[in-house]
Amino acid sequence: MKHTLTLLTALLLAPLAALHAAVAPQPNIVLILADDLGWGHVGWQNPKVKTPHLDRLAKAGVQLNRHYVAPLCSPTRVALLTGRYWSRFGCTDALPSELDSTVVAMPPGTPTLCASLQAAGYRTALIGKWHLGAGLDSGPEKFGFDYFYGLRVGGMTPLSHKWLGEGKSALWRNDKVVEEPGHITDLLAREAVEWLGKDSQRPFFLYLAFTSPHVPLSESEQWMGLYKNADVDLSHQLYWAAISHLDEAVGRVVAEVDRLDRRNNTLFVFLSDNGAPGQPNRMQVKQDLELYPKVLLPGDNQPLRGRKGDVYEGGVRTPGIVCWPGKLQPAVCDIPLSVTDWMPTLCALAGGKPPRDLKWDGHDILPMLAGSTTHPGSRILYWKGPRQASAVSDADWKLIVTAKTVELYNLTDDIGEKYNLAAQQPDLVRQLRAKLETQSAKDNDAVPN
Repeated sequence: MKHTLTLLTALLLAPLAALHAAVAPQPNIVLILADDLGWGHVGWQNPKVKTPHLDRLAKAGVQLNRHYVAPLCSPTRVALLTGRYWSRFGCTDALPSELDSTVVAMPPGTPTLCASLQAAGYRTALIGKWHLGAGLDSGPEKFGFDYFYGLRVGGMTPLSHKWLGEGKSALWRNDKVVEEPGHITDLLAREAVEWLGKDSQRPFFLYLAFTSPHVPLSESEQWMGLYKNADVDLSHQLYWAAISHLDEAVGRVVAEVDRLDRRNNTLFVFLSDNGAPGQPNRMQVKQDLELYPKVLLPGDNQPLRGRKGDVYEGGVRTPGIVCWPGKLQPAVCDIPLSVTDWMPTLCALAGGKPPRDLKWDGHDILPMLAGSTTHPGSRILYWKGPRQASAVSDADWKLIVTAKTVELYNLTDDIGEKYNLAAQQPDLVRQLRAKLETQSAKDNDAVPN
């Protein structure tokens, strides 16, 4: 039964020090990132969505009820790999989908999570979407990955594997373009399973970044048939079919870790890069409608307000799971957490100590995941989004500032951000605006000296 994380007794959870001591040998890490998966589009949040494999991970692990990311994909991926807000690198929008080697999200030599784990003895792989620089000089090979299979840009057709907007192949294995048949979700799962089985001695870090349920989408009757009933409206059928397909792929990866008898020392983290999208643009509509002429993607993240690209909760609050059998007890974590927390946390677990102060915005959140503390103390979360939008949250309160508006919401009382209290709380607006200015003053500091 779901329960909010509290201070648990020693009969339920070992002390945090004992948990750290139990980490030897180094834990394996599988970090799975979905693409455009909204907070309410998973089975444990919405029983209409069929995600049995993810539901089992959620039931056995810690469900992250308030996990925050950037409002768009490239910025979230920067934060995930650096422990710093994306705006520190000037990355506040998605990189172009075209193969342009001059556009990068991080400067060469930026210290990353994978490079730190690689230095600590891990074998590392990115299987899936990179989208932080399409050129070979700015690809995953330059930032700590031993092995890469997937796409360098932001999207591809799932069956023909073409660049969005171009006729070129988008699929790479290390530094070579590859052409092979199959749905991209299946190919990524296959590649992950094969890579996991190649070395049973060294600890591994697998970053499995699916392209689904990002458009364009194409799903077979096996997945579409799950949602052809009166309870599911047409706008959700293809989107949810892609999510169920992704869920099956996750199940294949979990099964391989089980087969290798490494489950008890493998930490699974499942996240999404931003909220569910609005309606697709004209190019995406043309590609989607070749198969399903009446399908429109969902533009809602109910009960949250907003969608991909927004700094409202629907754009930046996404589903999350941490599952580590025998180390973390099943729970629901209502503590606000940030995508910037994963580099500090995983480096602490794996012994991947960075060579210098990296000016992390994130924190080691293992105490919160383990139930050793119910709150992180004073914690400011910060978002810099596209279209001159920025936001900051502190405890219950969230301030959103755009070129034209100032909005204040109490997220505990108003999860849907319906009631703007800025006029009623001018002192609080001033306090939060000062905190927002403090955070924004740190932006564009790309090189952590």
